[in-house]
Amino acid sequence: MADIAFIQETKLGCFHHKLAEELWGNEMVEWSHMEAIGASGGILTMWRKDFFTLLFSFRGEGFLGVCVEKENKRMYFINIYASCDHMARLNSWKMLVDLKRRSIDGTWCVGGDFNIVSSLEERVGVSKKNYKREIEDFNEFIREMDLVDPPTIGGKFSWSNKSGSAMSRLDRFLLSNSFIDDWNVEGQSIGGVEKIEVKGRGDFCLVEKLKAIKSKIRMWNKEVFGWIDLNIEVAGKEMHFLDNKFAHFAGNVPEEIVVQRSKAAIDF
Repeated sequence: MADIAFIQETKLGCFHHKLAEELWGNEMVEWSHMEAIGASGGILTMWRKDFFTLLFSFRGEGFLGVCVEKENKRMYFINIYASCDHMARLNSWKMLVDLKRRSIDGTWCVGGDFNIVSSLEERVGVSKKNYKREIEDFNEFIREMDLVDPPTIGGKFSWSNKSGSAMSRLDRFLLSNSFIDDWNVEGQSIGGVEKIEVKGRGDFCLVEKLKAIKSKIRMWNKEVFGWIDLNIEVAGKEMHFLDNKFAHFAGNVPEEIVVQRSKAAIDF
């Protein structure tokens, strides 16, 4: 398991220690959880109990954060699950910028589902009209937060429709330069974007989905430090090559390319 994990869309109104242990795989876990509203939403951040010392947690519209101390350094981890609504996202961005300006200096890791792309090239097979202002606002947020979007390892897109003909990069990690230096970050991994379907109670679905992606989480923990298994690297390069083809076809992607990309995602 990774040292820390960001999870969005838990669909849970409450969270308890027994469920945390089941998700993490052992009792060496701590967490912070933002409740779902009705049957949707919910943000969960989990971390290894001895990974750092929790100073305080905080939350706002579309984000859940923890301020921690590790080796006498202050760190801020913020788990994002942004709204589909542009104005709601703007409110979240403003709250985070204000928070950073008021906070004691430290390293920052802001990651999750931002529900917006940072350039038109990060969206293919989907209408690109009316997104220019939203993209500009998102990039302005990144600049004001003084964060860096590390290069991707593997695929370029984190979301796709069922047919694979439309894809976007809605998920990412934004890091401060000090975080990149301290952790020797070389890039961020984007694996397969196939959807995991699980039916049942919210807690059951969450456990089953996390079981399905545990190997991906372990893999990310290695890749974020630049330790890439050769087989993973090959599959990742294939995904990157095919994603560039997606962008070239501008949504009219031949079926054979969609199939090749799906196979590369599975291998990755």
